[in-house]
Amino acid sequence: MICYIENCVRVHYNAEAQLLHYGWCGDTITTDGLRPALEAIAVLAQKLRIRQCLLDISTLPAISVEDQFWLLHTWLPKVCVPTVECVALIVGSRQYNLMVIENILRAGRRFIHFEVQLFFELEAAFDWLVGGQEEAAQHLLDEWHSPHSVYDDVEALLVKALPLCR
Repeated sequence: MICYIENCVRVHYNAEAQLLHYGWCGDTITTDGLRPALEAIAVLAQKLRIRQCLLDISTLPAISVEDQFWLLHTWLPKVCVPTVECVALIVGSRQYNLMVIENILRAGRRFIHFEVQLFFELEAAFDWLVGGQEEAAQHLLDEWHSPHSVYDDVEALLVKALPLCR
């Protein structure tokens, strides 16, 4: 299941893997829409009892100091729900954002109770999340690249997804 939030974040939910995957698909100059999109993702993580999370920030523009503070003190405590077991981060080649993420992870370790790994490629991140099961990783890649269901908004995705996660 796929939906878009604030026209800047693409969200992929897979009930079988209890996976929430989201990637920046917005402007490459500004982070307009970042905070509302991440607030919606925090709600999804809580309501869908996510076990695994994949965050692709490889195309995210430079994260401002104000957004860094907000991520650490407001968003991270909300998204670090008890059901999360592991998080994969695709950082790409933007050294500044890699440094920012490493600092947020270090400063936010009091909230983080799960394993976190950094990756440069989507395929490697999916492979790690599914424990090297090629078929499962390929299925998740196929869902991301050729989705069967695309929903208009988060609420529409929740209506379909909530019965699957019980």
